Amino acid sequence: SLMENGFSFTDTLQILKTKRNECRITQVLEKLEQGQTFKEAFSLLLPHCYRRYFNNFIRYLPVLESMRISVELATYEEKMKQKMMKDMVYPVVMLFVMFIGMYLFNGFVFPQMMTLMTSFEINVSSYYFLRSLIQLLSWLVTILFVVGMLLWVVFQEPNRKCWLYRVLVKYVPDSLMVQKASAEFARYFLECVRVRISTKQTMKILLDMKEKPLVRLIAQELNDALSKGESFEVTLHTPFVEHALQQFFQIALHGSNCEKMLEGYLVMNQQRHIKQVRIFTRSVQLSCYGAIGLILLVVYQILMLPMQMLQNI
Repeated sequence: SLMENGFSFTDTLQILKTKRNECRITQVLEKLEQGQTFKEAFSLLLPHCYRRYFNNFIRYLPVLESMRISVELATYEEKMKQKMMKDMVYPVVMLFVMFIGMYLFNGFVFPQMMTLMTSFEINVSSYYFLRSLIQLLSWLVTILFVVGMLLWVVFQEPNRKCWLYRVLVKYVPDSLMVQKASAEFARYFLECVRVRISTKQTMKILLDMKEKPLVRLIAQELNDALSKGESFEVTLHTPFVEHALQQFFQIALHGSNCEKMLEGYLVMNQQRHIKQVRIFTRSVQLSCYGAIGLILLVVYQILMLPMQMLQNI
């Protein structure tokens, strides 16, 4: 606001200087005195979450516009992370509680019940089989969980993530990873459309997003096709973006408002994500209720055995 009202960058920094930011502002002023450009000096004032976007957009847009886009993208990304964590907390906690309950039941409660049944001279061979089955399922789920976590850690490395993405694009084109990467690409492409950045410059901006390897991969595939002289309409048929995004792009090309179509795609993608989380949550609920029902049934049968024996006497 100060710069929009005619204050110079240096005067603005002097006005905004406080004890909390004095060190950083002094550093920026020193960089300016040493001959560093205004854009480079200004980026030093930004938090890392804003700076990674700002350094890309500042090459094609004014400072204030670059800052606005950077704040919007960083805020949107943080909002999506928080929403995803919030959506996944309930099913993950339910799974954790279910597995802990199964381990405790199988390790402590079941043996005591088996001892009780043996004291009544009841044949417990079938119950030993049931205990082994529960233990096997528990170990299988634990192993799958550990392997899944290890794979998630391994594929956080950008090159491995891109390799996995290429495999999924080829064999599972509608996978969650492809949908998520397509939505990210559409989100960044939309911001460039809003400020009227050309397609060629948009691809250059997206190619420089080092923190987003899958967005860079999609942009690279599209940019390579455009460099060969193919039209954007033909280029969009790449398998590196999901089919739904291809359709929205095709409609946008034949229509008059690409911005509205991309916004519509993002809304559709968000609604689809909510539906997927809902299905996953219900599946977890049913699994937990089924496990609890099985345990209660076994406990009930074991507790009723002495009563049945007394009735038969």
